[in-house]
Amino acid sequence: HQRRLRDHGQRHRQIHPDGLARLTMPNVIRLTDFARTARAWNTGEMGNTAILTAYEGWLLSTRRADGTVRLRMSHVTRLARRHDLATLSTDDLERHLFEIRKQAPETRKSVLSSWRLFFQWARRKGVRDDDPTLDVESVTIPVRVPRVADDDSILRALANADPRERAMILLARYGCLRLAELSTLHTRDRQGDLLRVRGKG
Repeated sequence: HQRRLRDHGQRHRQIHPDGLARLTMPNVIRLTDFARTARAWNTGEMGNTAILTAYEGWLLSTRRADGTVRLRMSHVTRLARRHDLATLSTDDLERHLFEIRKQAPETRKSVLSSWRLFFQWARRKGVRDDDPTLDVESVTIPVRVPRVADDDSILRALANADPRERAMILLARYGCLRLAELSTLHTRDRQGDLLRVRGKG
């Protein structure tokens, strides 16, 4: 587990001088960050930095995909730049959702999901006595008809694509891969006629 934390951290996370975790690529996290967090936890001095570090450690221990960890951490980190995670209120969350109301419903739903996961964890761990997301209204995503490229468009794209682009087009069209799954593929993921895809299933 410690080795995975170290490997993940060498790629994904950095603790900045302002005391907040900002996810960049690449980023650095050291096991000493978790040691400091443990000391803060034991003394009850849990500031945002210690809370974020402990939370990321928990996310990694659940074996979530790296992309999922980065997404969940980025949503909570943005919140931590403006509020004390141990004391912010439901009103604070609703105000933030109002500020991003022009973003796509899928984005706002993802943000709220990240908050719910974080505050459920914070309550279980004793960081908070409550969960401020319980009274936040869920984000509704309108039902839309899927937009599928027609065959002529696919053929034109294939005709003008280089080999790498052709592979991406064919995998998206006939393999039904999502954008995130396509963009994270590597040649090492191919073994003969088999392709290992990391995604939601």
